[in-house]
Amino acid sequence: MATLEQEHVQQSKITGSDAWAAFVSWRIWLLTVVFFGLTTSGYGIVLWLPNFIHSLSTASNLRIGVISVIPYVATAIAMVLVGMHSDKTGERRWHLAGSAVIAAAALTAAAQTHSIVPALAAVTVGMMATFSMLGPFWAATTSLMSGTAAAVGIALINSVGNLGGFFGPYIIGVKRSSGGGFRGGMLIIAGFLALAGLLASVVQPPREPSVPDPL
Repeated sequence: MATLEQEHVQQSKITGSDAWAAFVSWRIWLLTVVFFGLTTSGYGIVLWLPNFIHSLSTASNLRIGVISVIPYVATAIAMVLVGMHSDKTGERRWHLAGSAVIAAAALTAAAQTHSIVPALAAVTVGMMATFSMLGPFWAATTSLMSGTAAAVGIALINSVGNLGGFFGPYIIGVKRSSGGGFRGGMLIIAGFLALAGLLASVVQPPREPSVPDPL
């Protein structure tokens, strides 16, 4: 009850019934770019992961399918752990920005690697960090808005940010078709993630009360 009351009285949210409040908020637009970087990386990696593994390995299609499971299992675990730690501490900004920077560094390393084991390890870390952004991102976003402004802000972020779901796979495909393999596309995605990390560090959502340890 104390946590709910504190959330209710926070003064730094974008409030009001006027939908225009979300459109003119610089924080919402920065978060939209952050979400664009997230979806660019997420969709780009996921849709091209089997081809990326195939480009570095002579494994059969069945083995590639099995190998492709590894990043997903690691990512599922990382998302839960990062989300739990963010909730426990009530901190959002650096969980989000830190995950973006780690993802950018990992994908940069993957783009420079030509051996399947280190490349798969780097891509796995990239996926783990990219998708670990989701929990802190939406927690930070909703902590900045309330009322109609929240509905409009979330719609705006989704509408514009999800264009990264087209851009990520497309730019990797274009660079690959041009004869450069996956290197160019992954470096571009890493650049967008680095930008997302920088912008996420600028946005300062209100610090939320930490979740007490039940033990």
